[in-house]
Amino acid sequence: MVLRPEKFTDQARDAIASSQDLVRHYRHPQWDTEHLLLALLEPEDSIPREVLTEMGVDVSALTTKLEQILEKSPKLEYE
Repeated sequence: MVLRPEKFTDQARDAIASSQDLVRHYRHPQWDTEHLLLALLEPEDSIPREVLTEMGVDVSALTTKLEQILEKSPKLEYE
């Protein structure tokens, strides 16, 4: 299956771009689901954030946990 970015919604493209920015920010060697999930939760009005909130998930705590996981992940050694 080939993913075609032109078929994605604007929000989906924004989330992918934001998650790739997180990979660079944390200097990670690979792009993981944690990057994408954190990117999906960043906008205050995102649908994933709203769904999780409706389910009773503490999105702030989840975001903090994701940031902690990403901070502990292996990093590239470059400057």
